[in-house]
Amino acid sequence: MLKFMLRDLRKTFQLSQEQFGAKIFISRQTVSNWERGVSEPPLATMLAIANTFDVQLTTLLEHLHHETD
Repeated sequence: MLKFMLRDLRKTFQLSQEQFGAKIFISRQTVSNWERGVSEPPLATMLAIANTFDVQLTTLLEHLHHETD
């Protein structure tokens, strides 16, 4: 699931939600909402996450797809 992948990615880089958000120009609250499954990042933001943290965009999209199954 994407929410767990985002949390794990953030923790791998030893970032707080605020630090993670700052790297991709979003708020801590938005990161929190993603990690709790309240909302999900738009495609443009997923691309920023992929580029910033060296993750394949397709990997993020696959995790997102599994949440809707």
